[in-house]
Amino acid sequence: MKRFWERNTGLKLLALLTAIVLWFYVNQLETGGQQEIQATVPVVVKNQPAQLVIVEMQPTVNVRYLRGNKTTLPLWGNRTGAEVKAEVDLSQAKAGLNWAKVKVQVPEDARLLEVSPAQIAIRLEPWNKTR
Repeated sequence: MKRFWERNTGLKLLALLTAIVLWFYVNQLETGGQQEIQATVPVVVKNQPAQLVIVEMQPTVNVRYLRGNKTTLPLWGNRTGAEVKAEVDLSQAKAGLNWAKVKVQVPEDARLLEVSPAQIAIRLEPWNKTR
């Protein structure tokens, strides 16, 4: 058995290196060079009516998106979703329960796959100074 490892060592190392390079190449082809990222993103409220306050609202949404080429993304890259923005527009909101569509912005080199939930419930009440 010892002879097996001593003979043709250079060829065996070359074969191992070729197998590793081939594995990375095939993996790159299968994924299309893109990386799927899942993140929990805080929801920002836009155009909240001045006379109404938010009493109840889901503070975050889950976002899935494809981004860039794996070889160009650093391994320590941002996977927290800080580069993704989620917002709801309350310009048409009234007192009581409102459903607002979540609008998500992803970086230019990304493609949005899913937002969950796509709409969130927001309960608004009139602001009362005497409380």
